[in-house]
Amino acid sequence: MENNGKFLQVLIFILCAGLLALSVYTYRSISTLQDENRLILEMLGYEIEDDYDDSYFEYEAAAEEPVITSKSNKISVSASYKMEDRYVEHDIVLPDILGDEEGKVIVDIVIDYSGTVKKTTINNSSTIRNEDVLEAARKAALKTDFNFNIDVKHQSGSITYIYSK
Repeated sequence: MENNGKFLQVLIFILCAGLLALSVYTYRSISTLQDENRLILEMLGYEIEDDYDDSYFEYEAAAEEPVITSKSNKISVSASYKMEDRYVEHDIVLPDILGDEEGKVIVDIVIDYSGTVKKTTINNSSTIRNEDVLEAARKAALKTDFNFNIDVKHQSGSITYIYSK
């Protein structure tokens, strides 16, 4: 009986060591695949950021109806976006409210495959001309993130901010 107990202990030890070795091998394989994927994306011309993680693959479709979430004095700001087959990751970032002018600011944007806004320009259809308001809208647009799409290197769209009383 005593020999069977030692045999089982040795067998369990060998199984645990094997599982540990398999875990290490699997971890190294995943790390190697991630490195290879990064290299392939870089070879295809995609910009890879150092803070790359799996959060780019998780997104929640945002409503395309304007959502009012920022108010100051008598002015409130609502925002909507136009971007084909892409979704805002969290919420559209709203600009700081500067002044009390009503109207709209349309920010034309270009996003990369990861959904990061890379370029902004103020659309000529904007009705507000206050430079501080325009700059605040441009900065807010730069902070808005869209979902990941490996098939699209760069994509154009717009974010519209409506300032109303």
